[in-house]
Amino acid sequence: MTVWDKEEHEKMYVLRSKFREELKQDFPSAFRFVGDRHRFIEAWVGEGWHHLVRELSERVEENENKPYVVQIKEKLGYLHFYISWYDDDIRAAINAVCHKSMSVCEECGKPGELDESLSWIKTVCPEHKKARSALRDAYNKE
Repeated sequence: MTVWDKEEHEKMYVLRSKFREELKQDFPSAFRFVGDRHRFIEAWVGEGWHHLVRELSERVEENENKPYVVQIKEKLGYLHFYISWYDDDIRAAINAVCHKSMSVCEECGKPGELDESLSWIKTVCPEHKKARSALRDAYNKE
């Protein structure tokens, strides 16, 4: 068994690129600079968090000050969502949703918790924690 699966990696890249394009289409103001030669946003989060990203994107889209999304990523097991401008309302919304991400499996959206069993921390459900354990075991055998 190989720990790094090129086919799986390519599939994941295509899914995440498709999600980025959907965000641009659904929230044109919030993602107005995506694809511009100066800005290339990757939505590097698993499908289980897509609803959280959409929730925040909608808040950004509706904000009267018209901020735009700068970066979306997972770091230290939870969602990070950066925009160009913050007011108290949108900052509170981002903080609440990013905090919520620590209890939602990044892979499938089921209830989850932080897992530190590998060298990177992720929020996963019990099923995906088992998959990570299998990955860890395979890595240790190589």
